[in-house]
Amino acid sequence: MGERLGKPYDWGRKGNRWEWRSEITKDNYRKLGYDDYSDGYSNNQYNSVNNTTVTLGAGGHWSEVSNTGIWSGVKNGLFAWGSDIKNFFTSTIFTGQFWGETAESLVSNGHANIPDYGKWNSYQWGHAVGYETPNTAIQVATYALTKIEIPFSKTFYTVQGAEDVARLKSGGIPWPTSPTSAHFGEGLYTWDTRAEAEAYRDLLKKNLPELHLEIMEFKISKGSFNRFKKFEVPLDDDLANSWLNKHSSLFGNGEPHGFQYIKRSSSMGYEHYFDKNVFNKFKLKN
Repeated sequence: MGERLGKPYDWGRKGNRWEWRSEITKDNYRKLGYDDYSDGYSNNQYNSVNNTTVTLGAGGHWSEVSNTGIWSGVKNGLFAWGSDIKNFFTSTIFTGQFWGETAESLVSNGHANIPDYGKWNSYQWGHAVGYETPNTAIQVATYALTKIEIPFSKTFYTVQGAEDVARLKSGGIPWPTSPTSAHFGEGLYTWDTRAEAEAYRDLLKKNLPELHLEIMEFKISKGSFNRFKKFEVPLDDDLANSWLNKHSSLFGNGEPHGFQYIKRSSSMGYEHYFDKNVFNKFKLKN
């Protein structure tokens, strides 16, 4: 999927064909073989062969082409795929402000937010183009298409006993409060990868073989995750110990820290803590 975060790519024109590429600049467009240049904001309009005014760049609007049916229009330089979007929505036109880590700001006409969990099937191209033919005066992107999958969620893994599995499936209450289970506070404690979770599970079972432990997989949208108030415990031992002595109830005083998310390095991998008040942002993978 094309991205236009911040300043858009610049445009170069060869005859009646405009190309939108990161390589094009005001200083080198002629060296690249282009006849004209646009930054997407100025010098960004031209009259087509049938006297239609075509606008490039940030103010442009891309239209679906009947003879390809691949790409559909998006304002502000955003792009969506055409024929394949019908697998998800009936509308092929999108409006929004950006395409980035989350799809939550991209809303299709007449539909709710695009699902932001799991992977979203999409397409990306080598470069976008705008061109004219005697019958059309529109801008299209149909070149070098490659099918890709874009993850719009992050996944974390937690090791839990039978009672806590049931508790988390029911909303998390009552949250454990003991230092061994909640040293940063009440909430969800997870690992980066399944392998780390398995290693932690095996360590627990080695010491307490009678335990029945499960690995639960939780997903959270990148949009929600990016909005959390975060802290990463420093890797420097002195700095880490100073902070843990103050804010961890297992290693120190357990004073409030005010963070919704804490990342801490351990011998098993990275431990991720999420405050109980953001647990409703997670989705349990069945």
